[in-house]
Amino acid sequence: MYIEKGYIYHIYNMGNHKDLLFFEDENYQFFLQKIRDYIQPVSEILGYCLMPNHFHMMIQANARSIETI
Repeated sequence: MYIEKGYIYHIYNMGNHKDLLFFEDENYQFFLQKIRDYIQPVSEILGYCLMPNHFHMMIQANARSIETI
């Protein structure tokens, strides 16, 4: 997937058959740590919403993301 600098992207996902993605509070924390490690360095996170069976995230790619892909 090519991500272009300055554009805003809506990233979302849902569990299979609407099954849970997050079972315990620790699952949310684990997911947020992965976002900090892999998404935040290459984009600005404009907003996100985590729900038990899906998530939404709005990001804006920065110049570094072009170099990483």
